[in-house]
Amino acid sequence: MNRSSRHASLFLMELIAALLMFSLAAALCLQMFAKAHSMQKNTDRLHMASSQARNAAELMKRAAEPGGARQDDAYRLFTDCIAKEYPHAIADARQMRVHFDADWNHCIPDDGAYRMDLSFQDAQQEGLFCCNIAVFQTGESPPVYSLDLKLHVPNQP
Repeated sequence: MNRSSRHASLFLMELIAALLMFSLAAALCLQMFAKAHSMQKNTDRLHMASSQARNAAELMKRAAEPGGARQDDAYRLFTDCIAKEYPHAIADARQMRVHFDADWNHCIPDDGAYRMDLSFQDAQQEGLFCCNIAVFQTGESPPVYSLDLKLHVPNQP
């Protein structure tokens, strides 16, 4: 009887050790899945932010094509082009702000989860139009994505 109880206690210890190993492996797997999910969300956010910044840059590029903008009215044409595509955009002296909801649909500022700031800058060279496009998550200070844009605006008669 003493011998069988020894075997039973040894079996029970092995079973406890195996359960401990499986629970540790399960905890590590759950941690890896959570980290992968977080990385996927950050990747999706970066992809959509870069896509929205590229869209704004393409709109401005289209406005700067020959026959479009002239140097003296480039800012007005660019802001008009952005405002036409994003009707809820807010414009002030040298900046425009566009808001997006959590699904990256254009929205009013109160519903915004993300915002895109277009900061128009004075060019150092004649015929060059400079703009910084930065996409932020609402409430966070470093941008999710930032794009410096320089467009050549021909001086047309």
